[in-house]
Amino acid sequence: MGTTLFCYEIHANAGLANDTITGENTKAYTKAEFDFKRKLSEEEYKKIHEQEVVAMLSKQLNIKEEHIKPISIIEYFDNHDDEEC
Repeated sequence: MGTTLFCYEIHANAGLANDTITGENTKAYTKAEFDFKRKLSEEEYKKIHEQEVVAMLSKQLNIKEEHIKPISIIEYFDNHDDEEC
């Protein structure tokens, strides 16, 4: 079936990334991939994207949930170059 991708913008106030020139906090981007072995319904995808993965990331990154903004896959790739990592 392939993996299901969930993408997020992390607010600058979370303190996870810094501008290399100014040293100021800046927003960061992350994605999470899961293999559900089946296609999710729109409702399932939305709940997992907006609630479950946000809670998981908040706990793993030790940041507030309100610092994690679910974004579209297109927005993620428009703002982040995976080849930079």
